[in-house]
Amino acid sequence: MALSNAVGGTTFFCMRWLAFFLFLALSVTASAQTLVLGYSDSDPPPYYFVEGGNLAGGFFFDLGQKLAKQLGTTVVFHAYPRKRIEDALARGEVDALPFENPGWDADARRFLWSKPYFVDRNRILLPRLGPTDVRSAADLKGLRIGTILGYYYSTLDAGFTAGTFSREDVQTLRQNIAKLQSGRIDALVASEYELDWAVGVKNGAFRKGSWIVEASFVSMAVSPLSPLAPETIIKALDTLQNEGAIQTIWAKYQR
Repeated sequence: MALSNAVGGTTFFCMRWLAFFLFLALSVTASAQTLVLGYSDSDPPPYYFVEGGNLAGGFFFDLGQKLAKQLGTTVVFHAYPRKRIEDALARGEVDALPFENPGWDADARRFLWSKPYFVDRNRILLPRLGPTDVRSAADLKGLRIGTILGYYYSTLDAGFTAGTFSREDVQTLRQNIAKLQSGRIDALVASEYELDWAVGVKNGAFRKGSWIVEASFVSMAVSPLSPLAPETIIKALDTLQNEGAIQTIWAKYQR
């Protein structure tokens, strides 16, 4: 009887230790889960800097590093064509897309959304010897507008569809700038921050139109399939925003 009790006590003790170690292993695995962020291969500086085909920096690169640290993990970035990036998020191939807006997606209800953390403003870039200014869509009549393949331009799409002005798609802003310089397009549309980095705040060869084509609040879209738990990612991002960390990062990329 005493031996039976001893064996039973030993078995119970071992099972408790086994349960403890299983719990510890699962906790370590969860905390080590890598944060996977997606980005479009057409997103230029200051959002992303790509060198030799590798992501080397930029606002969202820095934000991803900070967010991963807040979550107690590491981060990797996967590049996608603009037209495929939301579907990759819906399939759970990536945990989140940091450069998004619900209005850019055909079905924003598929994802969870963070609070906005900055405003992205689109402007028209003109050659110095082109039209004197662009104050509205009416001033674009008959022009060839450089655009990015897969991008949605809410204030211009009606004009594109009606043929009031034409859409000329390329993969990158750099390609559009080259086309504008060579006269193959009459103007281009891009984020004001992108233009500041691509051609400078003051450039004698170009002029920005005064019209704010579109102002979009940028948020992070999070996949409901993320193993990190969507609410955890959003909460960590909220913490960074409330502490001023996101604003500090963004200030590095202002010109």
